[in-house]
Amino acid sequence: MSKSQKIDNNIDLESINKTGKARQPSPIFIKSPQSMNTLPATTRYIMDELRERHKKVDMQKGGPKFHPGGLLTIDKIAESLQKYNNLGSQAKSTDAINHSLRQMLDVDLNGSNRMIYIYPYLIKGSNKVLAKLALVSPQSSIEVDVRPYREACFEYSKPMMDIILSNRSRKVREVNEDSPGNGLLRKNKNGDLWLYPMLFSLEEEINHLIKKAYDPYTYVPLKDFTDDFMEYGNTKGMLEEILPNYHIIIDQLEIGSDGGYVRQPELVKHYRGQADALERFATHYLRVLSENISGNFKQKLKDFKINFIDTAPPGRKQNREKVKALIDLIKEFPFDRVKGELAKNVSETCFTSIRILEKLLDKMNMLIDRKNETIYSKLEESLNTMVTEHTKRELSLLTIDIKKEVERAGIKEPLEIDTLSKDLTSKLKSQFGIYEDSENDKTTLYAVDQAYMASVLHKMTSLAILDPNCKKQLEYAKIINQEMIRTQNARLNAKVNPDHISKLNSDVQRMESSEREKRRREDFNNKYNLLAGVIGCVVSLLVFIVVSFVNVDFFSFFLGIPISLIIGYISAIVFSRGKSGKKKKQSSSFKKRDKEAMEAWAMESQEDESSKEDSAQKSDDSGDGIKNNPETINSIAKAAERFLFPTNYNKIEDKIFDNEKLKDKIGYHLEDIKRNVPILAKQTDDKKVLSAINYAVINNSTIINVPPDLMVRNRPNVIIISKNDFKAPLMRNQMAEYFRKEAENNKIDETLVKYYKFLINTLEVEYYKYLPKKKL
Repeated sequence: MSKSQKIDNNIDLESINKTGKARQPSPIFIKSPQSMNTLPATTRYIMDELRERHKKVDMQKGGPKFHPGGLLTIDKIAESLQKYNNLGSQAKSTDAINHSLRQMLDVDLNGSNRMIYIYPYLIKGSNKVLAKLALVSPQSSIEVDVRPYREACFEYSKPMMDIILSNRSRKVREVNEDSPGNGLLRKNKNGDLWLYPMLFSLEEEINHLIKKAYDPYTYVPLKDFTDDFMEYGNTKGMLEEILPNYHIIIDQLEIGSDGGYVRQPELVKHYRGQADALERFATHYLRVLSENISGNFKQKLKDFKINFIDTAPPGRKQNREKVKALIDLIKEFPFDRVKGELAKNVSETCFTSIRILEKLLDKMNMLIDRKNETIYSKLEESLNTMVTEHTKRELSLLTIDIKKEVERAGIKEPLEIDTLSKDLTSKLKSQFGIYEDSENDKTTLYAVDQAYMASVLHKMTSLAILDPNCKKQLEYAKIINQEMIRTQNARLNAKVNPDHISKLNSDVQRMESSEREKRRREDFNNKYNLLAGVIGCVVSLLVFIVVSFVNVDFFSFFLGIPISLIIGYISAIVFSRGKSGKKKKQSSSFKKRDKEAMEAWAMESQEDESSKEDSAQKSDDSGDGIKNNPETINSIAKAAERFLFPTNYNKIEDKIFDNEKLKDKIGYHLEDIKRNVPILAKQTDDKKVLSAINYAVINNSTIINVPPDLMVRNRPNVIIISKNDFKAPLMRNQMAEYFRKEAENNKIDETLVKYYKFLINTLEVEYYKYLPKKKL
């Protein structure tokens, strides 16, 4: 770097701190030189080259073919001068071109008589944004309006500006964690360490981009482009103004599952850097300046050091209390009582930094609102995904405790929790089918993606027949469906094949009709004991017949008929099943119910070969009936596996089951399995057959139980896989990849990631624990 370049860079650093004294925007018009003969040879030839370039550009200006690339750029000046053979090598040198540029820009007089106008346009090269500095000086008239050229370059640069803004919003400023103010402290022209608070501004980042485009020539700031860039960023809503010439990017906040920051926001980085740099700069120079004044300011400096530096706990280096005390300390210093340029420069620098810090403190007070908005958006997106994925996967309603979800996201204030809960509930209602159930001051939402409504109703209806616990959700689903029909919701059954909807609805009507008929029969059987009524009626009638023959009194016979009917009716009521307590109670555990049903069925199938005493003993000894019939269990399992775990499948998740999914698929293929197992075909009670098949399949499958501490709401606690599939390494790898994708899709939820990592580890590492032990 030449001596002139070093001097200019130092001057630039000094000018950075003079806020409010920045150069006014460039004038719209530039003037052509009155006489070219008075200019050095290098300057004249550059101007000649510009004239030739502009002849071509002016013909295209304003048209669709006008491109900034037609303008001469600084990096092409040396190459363009090579064609002028009458120009000596010294006149083509870097120093000569650098001198000509400064002359044409009239740097010494701040551009009042400049002959050229420089404005950059941005291009993409080597996966990064680069600047090209275009020179404008059309010499066709005395004055030239540069706005069309400026606007053309700016319009061309907009895509690259978007890239810069987008990249910066995702990547916050990096600072030294131990000394975040290092980037603001540089040596001045006297070799002393000085504070330059404007160096963290986005303006300086853009200036740095422009400075690289000047290489190897002396850098001259281009305030017009920097101002245009900031204005563009403001209109896009991506910048925050700290001072008129100090802007920072509005970054994308990254919030963890606990509500804390994954990374410190851009605003916090600026605050920490400015606070640390001001503390180091002010405490040093105020101590130097205080040597020349009387009073107790030295003691105040010592007190500040003792209270906020020496005794500061770890992690409290730039806390607000300390920064406010530092600002008060600087404002108390009597700069007007210290003579000399140093006091003036220290004062200007400190108060520039204070203005920045005070504005950053105000902005940080509003950061909590941005944080809550980010949490809200993230939570809204997460809940929308949860509802859609749960409906698609489980075909049932998702139960949501909305306040608990808000608290888990990191919102602590009760008022904020209530407000966000109401807003989220309203958003969910506008997008999905929602039933709100309030009980004991607790509100629970039942949510469903109405795009799968017909399939949900079909599955819920089939489950409600076997499981009374599902009846409540079925009723809620029906209410939601009716509301969707009433409001003519556009997304109702949007993801269900139209031809399949009518079949699903017909199946639902058939199941409901069958269930109503069954319930009617059960009610009748529970209310009346038909056998007791018939016996009572017959016995009573026989008595009256005997009496009428003995007494030869036919009136007794005719009188006995209505009386016998009445006695039979009374007997049917008195000895009804509901009152006799013979109705069987359903077990709350599906597994136990399945096992008992299987045992009962197994024992019934052996009645011809076993005595009544053996059957009674087996019913008392839980599981012996099954254990003594391994062939029966194996035959059922093999027949069922052909339909439940077929060789041909669409996606790997078709091979992975939980309890509910397994029961559903068994129910779907129930008739097919019965036809392939003769002993099942004889059974008339489908509930017993369903339970028997379920028990047999589970006993012949690999069962992965999720540990209690890893269990997740709305995810199965038991994974059921065919033993043959589990033995195959290829199948295990495919299943592990499926769970890995699920973990990636839910990476914002740490509990879900741990849940899927356990399953992945089981399939890839600890699978041997689930394989049958080899006999030695």
